Amino acid sequence: MVNEFLDKVPYWLVFVGYLLLFALSIEAGFRLGRWRGPNADALAESRKAQAGTVLGAMLALVGFLVAFTFGMAGSQYDARRKLVVDEANAIGTTYLRAAHMPEPHRSNIRRLLREYAADRRIVAEEVSKAMKARAEQFHEKIWTESTMITRADRTPVVSVFIQSLNETIDIYAKRVDVVLWKRIPDMLFVVLSFLSMVVMVMYGYWMGWSDRRHVFPTTLLVVAYATVFLLVVDLDRPSGGFFRVSHQPLIELSRSMNATAD
Repeated sequence: MVNEFLDKVPYWLVFVGYLLLFALSIEAGFRLGRWRGPNADALAESRKAQAGTVLGAMLALVGFLVAFTFGMAGSQYDARRKLVVDEANAIGTTYLRAAHMPEPHRSNIRRLLREYAADRRIVAEEVSKAMKARAEQFHEKIWTESTMITRADRTPVVSVFIQSLNETIDIYAKRVDVVLWKRIPDMLFVVLSFLSMVVMVMYGYWMGWSDRRHVFPTTLLVVAYATVFLLVVDLDRPSGGFFRVSHQPLIELSRSMNATAD
């Protein structure tokens, strides 16, 4: 599973870890800059100006990459949220069309769909072997009932029902794919962290030339970067955190199906 390691790290540890990483990088850069300078000659001032120019370019580059990654995580979050609505609509449509199927398959299919909807709202964004096994069992049972119907009667009504059932199974597969595989790769987080650390070292190096710590802006910079990385990790993570995908459509669907139970 992509990002399996990051998914196991608590949010507070992610935030604190980035705070320490960036703060230590700035301190290392500051000590290096103070060791290389300062002095009042023209060459030293020229090097300090060059360091400031390089720092500005690196900040712009890393800011662009972080914004791009944040956009990726945001789009994946939107995809997960949309698929919840699509899955609820697909299950509801299949349930309604199952009412036109002959008995006893009609009652069996609608009962299985009610249990399936209730199970889908409980597991939320969890993707585990047990959850996948339960979902596949529901699919197999419903498909078996549908196969019995098609063997006895292949009317257009049955074809429409089979089409909606196919869509229900396909959307489930899409949700599993989004949660498991359409994630920000770990290597991208590593590269972004490394580049951000380099920027912090350069920032500390620039301060070291003047032998003066800018505590307040430095603190704001470290907290801002750590917060952005935390938000990216949270958006990319399929469960928990601050950005939770609402499963209210599945909850409302399950209530509606139970209210109209046969």
